[in-house]
Amino acid sequence: TDGRAWNFDEEEMRQRARKKVDTEEPMFLIGSPFCTPYSPLQALSANRRDPEEVRREQIRAAVHMEFVTSLYRAQVLAGRYFLHEHPLCATSWTLECILDVMSMDGVDTEWCDQCQYGQDGGSGSPVKKPTRWMSNSLGILNIFKRKCNNQDGRFSRPGVGTHSLCTGDVARMAAIYPMNLWKAIIHGCRAQLG
Repeated sequence: TDGRAWNFDEEEMRQRARKKVDTEEPMFLIGSPFCTPYSPLQALSANRRDPEEVRREQIRAAVHMEFVTSLYRAQVLAGRYFLHEHPLCATSWTLECILDVMSMDGVDTEWCDQCQYGQDGGSGSPVKKPTRWMSNSLGILNIFKRKCNNQDGRFSRPGVGTHSLCTGDVARMAAIYPMNLWKAIIHGCRAQLG
């Protein structure tokens, strides 16, 4: 991308990304569109913000989601795989473009708590971050079954501590997958390929 970031707000960048996928035909495509506009917490504060700014953010998010789901559909139709991630309670899961992909043969969802994979959002304490995953790869979806029993605010992976809230700086840092989650994704890809 000649030193430029992949900014899917730009039509040119979307076209370049689509061409790259069409040319390189990746076996696995991972999508994690920004989730802030689909956050129930953001929806609660929307009426205190500039309505025009909220509308622009929603349009921007919709453009991104329509774009990535079009890539997912192409992956499925070509016999290749995709993995999509968004928070478990994100309103994006009810979007028509997401529901269209979910209705395709072989596509399913699973959810996990990221604290079980080492998510701490830079806080040093576990961050639960319930996350839903959508894919046409059962090998990948099978790795996302770890749930935290979260008794008395304590987390259920080995170690000591209570969950940190996933807000502010912790939420921004928790957007980065922990290494154990990446390892699980790679293991799931290998399992799918046999």
